[in-house]
Amino acid sequence: MTASEAVEAFLAWCQVERALAKNTIAAYRLDLARFVEHAGPERDVRSLVADDVHGYLVRLARRGVGARSTTRHLASLRQLARYLMAEGEIAVDFARLVEAPKIPERLPEVPGPRDVRRLLRAPKVSTPRGLEHAAMLALLFSGGLRVSELASVRLRDVDLVRQLITVRDAKRGSDRTVPFGDDAARLLRQYIKRVRPKYAEPNTPHLFVSQKRSHYSRKHLWRIVKRYSALAGLEELSPHGLRHACATTLLRGGATLVEVAAQLGHRDLKNSQIYTRVDPEQLKREHRRCFPRG
Repeated sequence: MTASEAVEAFLAWCQVERALAKNTIAAYRLDLARFVEHAGPERDVRSLVADDVHGYLVRLARRGVGARSTTRHLASLRQLARYLMAEGEIAVDFARLVEAPKIPERLPEVPGPRDVRRLLRAPKVSTPRGLEHAAMLALLFSGGLRVSELASVRLRDVDLVRQLITVRDAKRGSDRTVPFGDDAARLLRQYIKRVRPKYAEPNTPHLFVSQKRSHYSRKHLWRIVKRYSALAGLEELSPHGLRHACATTLLRGGATLVEVAAQLGHRDLKNSQIYTRVDPEQLKREHRRCFPRG
């Protein structure tokens, strides 16, 4: 079987046997076509070895393909090799022992305190929807919530006296109870008293209710954050950016990594440790401030 024939057989198998999405199959086709071009369309798949894959990855790197994209190409080749092994077309997995390039860890995009303040002040709290949206933004920030968690919050989950909220982690199927700030508590009290009764049916469980008298979707909440980012004159902020800002604010205030992990719902401290890393440019600025004469 040639390399070209192998790819076509693999893609047909992905479509018929695995019923993969069209976009997934299209991505496989694009990645594997480039490898076939490198190895040779008429190349017998039984002659493929790890050096062919490694040489292909080196070629991608020289053409400026990033580490993440290169890793995706390797993943496609590994899937192809596994298929050929299962079909008995090859005796040795030519991609299994090839190491993926190391992907440099990126520091999260964290909005600064001034930008967060501008965003939180953007809604007009004199209007019903403005008050509701202000409460949403304040809760996203001071609670460190995921947007999916905010969408699922119920009225009974909020304890305004103790300023605690119970959120459901859909990814893990568990709950956690976290505190939220004074501003969020003040806005929530006003929203629950003045706005929510206008839209919520008596049996509506969700805290935030849209004009259609249903709970907000994740996409709707993303659009709300995007809109107020624009009104505040900021580069587009995401709900996750407010979550990052919550974590860095806690750390700067003296919270421990364990406490930050508990607030954000991280089970592994490694997910919280990224907030302790320092941007090299920020470090240079601080060094110059502390050592102005070099």
